[in-house]
Formats: sequence, structure tokens, C-alpha cells
Amino acid sequence: MTKNILIIGGYGNAGSCIAMLLLQETDARIFLGGRNLEKAKYIAEGLNQLENIQRVEGVKLNVEDPQSLKEAFCGMDIVVVASNTPEYARQIAFA
Repeated sequence: MTKNILIIGGYGNAGSCIAMLLLQETDARIFLGGRNLEKAKYIAEGLNQLENIQRVEGVKLNVEDPQSLKEAFCGMDIVVVASNTPEYARQIAFA
């Protein structure tokens, strides 16, 4: 069964590197999450083109908003935190 992996901060430097490695090593669907949906979609499109696949998608979320996190986590099997927001670690874990 294909897993769904959400990367918070997925369009940043660390997040996009993690996404690339996951694409190479797994068959998972990757969701790049962050506040800027256009940026997330842009990076997702680039990864899809680079790998000639359609397994990456950009999603909007805001770590400051618990409801946003709960909505983004729905349907995910794994959440990877690659954002530079340590002050929200507890809130992310709770969601």
C-alpha cells in the first residue's frame, strides 16, 4: 500500500532534499506543506518533472494554526518536520 508523507517545510532547503530522497527510495506520495501554497506547488511540480512522475503535491498549512495542522494531517501516514519552527514543535506533535 502506498504511504502518504507530509513534509512540513517541504519547499525549503532541507524539506526539498528530504522529498527528493523519499522519491528515490520509496513509492510514497509526498506532500510539501507550508504557508505559501504557490511555492509548495512550484517545488512539487519541479520534483515531479525531474523524476518524470506525479507523486508530489503542494499543500497549504500553517503551524501556528492547530486546525490547519489537523486538516493537513488527515490521510497522512507519516509527518516529517523540516521547518525552522521549534517554538511550534509541541503544537505540531499534539495535532
